[in-house]
Amino acid sequence: MAPWWFLHRAHQPFQHPNTPNIPSDTTLSDATINPTVGDFIDHLGLTFYWSKEHRTAQQLDQLRTIGDGLADEALVAMQLGASDDPMKHLNQPNQPIPVQALHKQLTSVPSWVDWDQIKRGQEVFVRYAGGSGLTLLHCSLVGGFGAPKINKVLGSTGYLSRSCHTTYVRLFETLQMIVDCTETDGLLPTTGVGWQACVRVRMLHAKVRKHLLAMEKWQRKEWGVPINQEDMGATLLSFQIIVLECLDYMNFNLSLQEQHDYTALWRLIGYYSGVEEQYNPCSSYSYSRATLESITRHIVTPDDTSSQMSNHMLRAVANKPPLHLSYESGAQLSRMLLGDVGADRLKLPKEHWWWHVFHGMHFMLLRWVANMTRMPLVGRGMMETQRMVLRRAAKTFQGGKRTKYFLKHPPDDRHFEDLGVDDGTAGGAGGPPNQKGRGITGNALFLMCGKGKGMHVALFVLLVGLLWKMWAWVLS
Repeated sequence: MAPWWFLHRAHQPFQHPNTPNIPSDTTLSDATINPTVGDFIDHLGLTFYWSKEHRTAQQLDQLRTIGDGLADEALVAMQLGASDDPMKHLNQPNQPIPVQALHKQLTSVPSWVDWDQIKRGQEVFVRYAGGSGLTLLHCSLVGGFGAPKINKVLGSTGYLSRSCHTTYVRLFETLQMIVDCTETDGLLPTTGVGWQACVRVRMLHAKVRKHLLAMEKWQRKEWGVPINQEDMGATLLSFQIIVLECLDYMNFNLSLQEQHDYTALWRLIGYYSGVEEQYNPCSSYSYSRATLESITRHIVTPDDTSSQMSNHMLRAVANKPPLHLSYESGAQLSRMLLGDVGADRLKLPKEHWWWHVFHGMHFMLLRWVANMTRMPLVGRGMMETQRMVLRRAAKTFQGGKRTKYFLKHPPDDRHFEDLGVDDGTAGGAGGPPNQKGRGITGNALFLMCGKGKGMHVALFVLLVGLLWKMWAWVLS
């Protein structure tokens, strides 16, 4: 491997530093075998030692049989249509018992919640928004398609598989939820915009679950309950531990306090979103990491639909704002974050060292921005600027509107096997029709000097960051 240490951490995300020193004949790679404590596991390049906090396949199979009983029963009692807002029912008196039960759970703050810690966790996302955003798209989403059982649900709704435009807008609907959840007081019951977003998304999932379970073609015994506790836990971890691990890979150097605060934030979001407390993987940082490793070993086995959806996602955002990165550039970033084994299984383009350097320089720029939020006098202003940019992006790229999380694409049973993925042939591998990628130089120039207020100063920021790094080397 090339010496990338000056741009990012040497070993890939979720790869144990001791991996090169472990003999292959002592490594357990068969996912059907139950490991014992101390076994070294290698699954698609994900390497770790098995511990008491990890979960066996049998334990995770049980989670696949459990949905979200409170939300499912409340949905039936509310008699919600595809475009009905659940908030109107929850806030009304004299509701049926299932609705009252859901309302009680949603408005009961768990005893472990420390609102000061939740606020600090929200600030962690805002501070590292640049690196977190890259991670969520190029690792959590692109890599998440490696789980075929989860793809059955995604394919049935077509949210992230059929239309490049629909996929693009759907990404910013998700961003809107994250932005709402990281607003100050955003998670306070009844009044917080993030709390309301969690409730609406939770009921959206209940609608999807109801539709799919009513279909004869849904193979419940093999695939489990749609949007079950394992799937919801995996989704929660894609926003939490995957982000923390990739930020570490990018050399953001978060403190232990920041990691714990951010983990507590997503534990609360999971609580509001239907993850049962006894199964919530974000009860601690170490447990969240062990759970992700367990789930990855259990259900991540990329197939042809995995590669189709991953490449479709990269094409859907290619040459589009906010970064205007080409398909090749985005694919290289996914390869860096997923590792070569996982990227190869998803049939992503091979390693390109120029793009590798480009993204390494981008990491340096984002680290400089994050460090600015800690500086006296300008730090608080930088945090508010970060929030403003996130809010504006979430709204602008949805066409100037805020989503209400309605069921726009009711599930169908035609795409359980053939997901109907838009393969991008109309626009070529680089994205939209008749639009070529900018190439390495073009992307670098756009990133530093492109459109958007304030982007013309990015070159100066980058130069200052490089000088800062060189000065640190001298002092060390």
